[in-house]
Amino acid sequence: MLGKDRKKILYNLLAFSFLFNSAFGTSLVSYADFLSNLRNTKRKITKKIQEHKQKIQKEQAFQKNVKVRINDTEKEIDQINFSIEQMQNQMAEMQKKIDELEKLKPEKLEKIKALKKKLKKFIRLMYMGKIPSAYEIILGASSFNNFIDRVQLMQYVNSRYLEIKNKVKSELDEINYAIKEIENLKLKRQETMENSEEQKVNLDQKIKNLDKLYEESKQTQREIQRELDKDLAERKKVDASIDSYYRSLLEQEKNREKNNNKNKGNKNNKNNNGNNKNTPYIPKFSGNKPKLLWPVQGFTKITSNFYDAYQRKKSHGAIDIAGSGIYGAPVRAPVDMVITSASYGYNGGYGNLVTSAFQYNGKNYQIYFAHLSRLNTSRGANVSKGEIIGYVGNTGFSTGAHLHFEIRENGTQIDPLNFAYDY
Repeated sequence: MLGKDRKKILYNLLAFSFLFNSAFGTSLVSYADFLSNLRNTKRKITKKIQEHKQKIQKEQAFQKNVKVRINDTEKEIDQINFSIEQMQNQMAEMQKKIDELEKLKPEKLEKIKALKKKLKKFIRLMYMGKIPSAYEIILGASSFNNFIDRVQLMQYVNSRYLEIKNKVKSELDEINYAIKEIENLKLKRQETMENSEEQKVNLDQKIKNLDKLYEESKQTQREIQRELDKDLAERKKVDASIDSYYRSLLEQEKNREKNNNKNKGNKNNKNNNGNNKNTPYIPKFSGNKPKLLWPVQGFTKITSNFYDAYQRKKSHGAIDIAGSGIYGAPVRAPVDMVITSASYGYNGGYGNLVTSAFQYNGKNYQIYFAHLSRLNTSRGANVSKGEIIGYVGNTGFSTGAHLHFEIRENGTQIDPLNFAYDY
C-alpha cells in the first residue's frame, strides 16, 4: 500500500496550510519545494495506479481463460453424457439379448436332457443285447439277403447313435457359448459404465477447481480495485493541493499588482505635480481587435496550452512556447505596450519576469513573459511592437527552456490564442 506516501501527503498538506497562512513571510523556495514534493508524490501514486490497472487487466485475462476452460470442460461432460445415453441404449439392446439367451437357456437344457436320456436308453439296449453287435449280425445271418438287411440295420443304428451324440454335443456347445456371451456382455456393460462415471467425476472435479480459481481471481481483482480506488482518491487530493497552490500564487500576484498599481499611482501623482515629461503612458487601441506579433520568431511549438495536460480549468492559464534551440532566442513585444515590471529572481515560480500593459476598447490587458534568461527592458519603459524585451530561458519553476506567455483581461487570465498573430 501507500502508507509512506499517504503520510507524506498529509505532511505536505499541513506544510502547505502553514506556508500559506504565513502569506508573504514565506520564502519562494519553500513553495517550490512544496510543489516539487506534491508532484513527486503524484508521480508515485500515478505509477501505482498504472500497476494496479495492469494487474486488473491480467486478472481479467486469466478469468477469461478460465471461463473458456470451464466451457470446454462442460462440452466434454455433455459429450460424455451423450455417449452414456448411447451406451444406455446399447445396453438396453444388450439386456434384451441377455434376456433372450436367459429365456432360451432352460429350453436348451431340457432338450439336452431329453437327448441324453435317449442316448442312455440306446446304450442300455445295446448293453442288454437288444441291439445286435456286428459279430452277431454277421454270424446270425440266415442268408446273404438277410446279411445285407442286418448290415443296413447296423448302419442305421450307428448313424442314429452318432446323430444323438452329436446333437447333444452341439446343444451343449451352444448353451456354453450363450452363457459365455452373457458374461462378456455383462462385463463390458459394467466396464463401460464405470469408465464413463469415472470420467464424469474427474471432469466435475476439474470444473470445481476451475470455479475456485475463477472466484479467487475475482477476489484478487476486487482487492486490487479497492487499492486502485484508494490511490485515485489520494491522487485527487494531491491534484486539489496543486490547484490550491496555483490559486494562492495567483492571489498573491494579484495582491502584488494591486500594491504596485497603488505605488505607481502615487508616483504618477508626484510626477504630474512635478510636470515630468517622461511619464510612461499606456498605449490604447480601439475598433477591431489588434493583431499581435508572435513573441518568439521561428518557434511556434506549444508544449502546454491554456488548460494543462490534466484539463484542470485555469491551473495553467497561459501557453508555453518551446522548441529545439529556443534557449536565448529573443522575445519580441507583441504590441505597443508599457512595461509594468521587469525583475530577476524566482518571482513566485515565474523566474525572470517582464510584465506589460495596454488598453483595447476600454479594457485593460496585461502580458506576462516568464522564465527569461535575461531582460532587455525596464519598468516604466514604453516599447513598440517588435522590440526585444528579453531572451528565452529556464528560470523559476521550469523543467526546460521555454517562454511562459500569459495574457490577462482586467486581471483575469484568458487564452492567448484568442488573438490573431503575425508570425
